[in-house]
Amino acid sequence: MENGFLIITEKDWANFTVERQNWIIYETLKSMHNRMKTLENRPLWDKCCSFIGGVIGGIAAALGVKVAI
Repeated sequence: MENGFLIITEKDWANFTVERQNWIIYETLKSMHNRMKTLENRPLWDKCCSFIGGVIGGIAAALGVKVAI
């Protein structure tokens, strides 16, 4: 899970032992926790820019403005 993604098919999951399934669930939750901590510890400036961008995007959507890229 180096890049944060662990791809397991339903067939593979059915063949794992219960201990292995529990370990995969634990590792996934630990990875999600670390990602959330990283997002929550963003600087105030990043949070303000995100908020302002959301406001501008919401206003643009409400007015039906489409920006061609």
